Amino acid sequence: MLESVAKLVHQHPGYSIRFTGHSLGAALATLTVLDVDELVKPKNLELITFGSPRVGNRDFTIYFNSLFSGRSFRVVHDRDMVAHLPPRLVGYNHIAAEVWETEEGLTLCDSEDDAEESSSCSNSLTPFEWTTDDHLFYLGLQIAGESRAAAQ
Repeated sequence: MLESVAKLVHQHPGYSIRFTGHSLGAALATLTVLDVDELVKPKNLELITFGSPRVGNRDFTIYFNSLFSGRSFRVVHDRDMVAHLPPRLVGYNHIAAEVWETEEGLTLCDSEDDAEESSSCSNSLTPFEWTTDDHLFYLGLQIAGESRAAAQ
């Protein structure tokens, strides 16, 4: 993959490369964008994730945010439980700015500390409010799980 990306970057130097994923795919996209940045060194890398679990510890978060501040966003749909795993209690942190999707719309939450998550978005919820149902829907679309039509 890195060889293909390097070739495309060389052929189209002005283009942006956007990595994205949902759930485990979001975690993998987060790790992959770091590899591409380190090994291919394109100028215009971006990351947008949906329902991502936490990927690294505080040092990882500081490093990632130093490279991708303003070019990385993670979308959390309302009470998505997966976005709170693994727990911060055992040393995991989220990267980048959170875009919290609720019934009221989208809210951009960014912490003033490069290694801390904002407490004004999805972290304002208690674990008793989290649900796996919200992990299946993003931006008004069902992106995982059995479709409602098939279930009926």
